Amino acid sequence: MESRAVDEHGPDAPTVGAIRSELNEVMAAISLVSAGAATRVVVSNIAFGEELLQRARAVAAGRGVVIEPLWHADDRGCDIRIALETVDGPAH
Repeated sequence: MESRAVDEHGPDAPTVGAIRSELNEVMAAISLVSAGAATRVVVSNIAFGEELLQRARAVAAGRGVVIEPLWHADDRGCDIRIALETVDGPAH
């Protein structure tokens, strides 16, 4: 897959900024759970879940947590549950 540079001042800039902001929220939740401050966290109203899930899952796997998207019925985004990975699977 070819990577292309994103013009942060072009027409896609608001979307790029929103994805970056949502990814930062999910990464903060991963850090919170992996540090033991919580057993699970739900980050709600993620508009760009499909765009950030692969990267977030890779980071989470390296930190002993799992990510589960909770897709909204109206297909307008999702909530993302971040939980400690246990022997039996994610902590629910």
